[in-house]
Amino acid sequence: MPDFLSSRRLFLAALGASAVTVRFAGMWQRKQAAAANGAPKRFIMIFNPQGVVMDQWKPRSSSGGAATETNFTLDFNNSILAPLQPYKDRLLVLDNVDHRVNADVGVDNHGPAMISAVTGAGATGNYSGNSGEFERPRLPSIDQYLAAQLNPDTPVKSLQLSAGFAGGTSAMDTLSYDMNLNRLPPLYDPIQTYDLLFGSFQPSGGGGTIDPALERKLARRGSALDYASADIERLRNQLPPSERDKLDQHLEALASIERRLDGSAVASCNEKPPAPASINATKRDNAPTVTELQFDIVAQAFACDMTRFVSMQFDRGGSFENVPWLGIADPHNNIAHAIPGGASGDSYNLEHYYAEKVAYLLEALDVPDPLGEGTILDNTLIYWTNEFGSGSSVHSHNNIPVVLAGGAGGALNTGRYLKMRDSSLDSNFWCMYANSGCSDGFYAHGKLFAAMMQAMGLSNVTSWVDPRLSNNSAHQGVETRILA
Repeated sequence: MPDFLSSRRLFLAALGASAVTVRFAGMWQRKQAAAANGAPKRFIMIFNPQGVVMDQWKPRSSSGGAATETNFTLDFNNSILAPLQPYKDRLLVLDNVDHRVNADVGVDNHGPAMISAVTGAGATGNYSGNSGEFERPRLPSIDQYLAAQLNPDTPVKSLQLSAGFAGGTSAMDTLSYDMNLNRLPPLYDPIQTYDLLFGSFQPSGGGGTIDPALERKLARRGSALDYASADIERLRNQLPPSERDKLDQHLEALASIERRLDGSAVASCNEKPPAPASINATKRDNAPTVTELQFDIVAQAFACDMTRFVSMQFDRGGSFENVPWLGIADPHNNIAHAIPGGASGDSYNLEHYYAEKVAYLLEALDVPDPLGEGTILDNTLIYWTNEFGSGSSVHSHNNIPVVLAGGAGGALNTGRYLKMRDSSLDSNFWCMYANSGCSDGFYAHGKLFAAMMQAMGLSNVTSWVDPRLSNNSAHQGVETRILA
């Protein structure tokens, strides 16, 4: 192995997940996404597992019948989405969204389902036990692609969060994949989240003071980063041209770390926000409180422009854990497999709980945006998705429940319920399984990803397609129906 490659790999191993590298040549853009009113656009991706009882998720008309694009309500008996009714005009409820890519590339099950939900592409292989080594993405997750392409000058480039579990190494433990397709494990403890964002925070205007011990600690960290930057700059001259762009992005990652350490990119916050109370974040009973604390910190981080891209995982893929805060002793996986039998009540309670937490986030963001006009919610795009469609033993990759919320700075045409394809295909569960041969007519959700990217400011993205399907016209194009 050449010496410069050995040194570079040792350095990258030390730097770890803080480094951001660009996998796709020619696609790096130093853009600053902003709404027309000058406020920055933010993006949040939210995931929960195991599908839903679809009749409880679908909106209904105001008279109780079938909903239409503009005549729909979420406020009816046993409605999963009822907590979101106050924000109906700022939602896009998307029905008949399919992960057709999984059928067309030949993968299925939990890990690949999560990967397709967040990347818009299929996995490299199928479920392989706890290691999940064959379950790798073919594209980065949408939050990471947006963070890399828009590349805002914020102290923390992106934030990965979870609630109720401490993470792991499989595809079912991970929501975000960077531009090198590496897994980015989530922060499960709100104290960790707060420390990352505000541990070395200095109020804008210079009114804060730093504890001397912390100042010495920051100086030591800064010295290490100075050395790493100098070292990598020396290595740059030894690299072939094809590798230099990647190395430049590592330098940008270092600059991001330095900004986070010295608080030099702080905006619109006049005092350091209070730290959250300490909590046992791995105790399942505490998941609701952990979720709210994480969302409170996100809202504060957006107001201070500490980060603009967030992923939040309500639970592991598959969710083999019980739900004690709702009095549900069975693991979520068992509940899902029992539908449409006697467990549909437990499924409703759990999915309704998730909707309550999304509503909590919307309320936290629905405050005046200190960086521009409107509210932070108006200038944010929230993508809430699921592992499967029907919560049943089928584990269907069709009819995935998807909600978009916020306004993306006026780029979304909200207040609507959209059917993405003919509902007559809903019962054909097996057509979305690997190599079924009957995927015609189902929806390719990469088109939705391309539209979300355009809404965030990447107007040059005209398709988002798994590389194996680049010649498949069904996966091409932009879902313009969601755009204003």
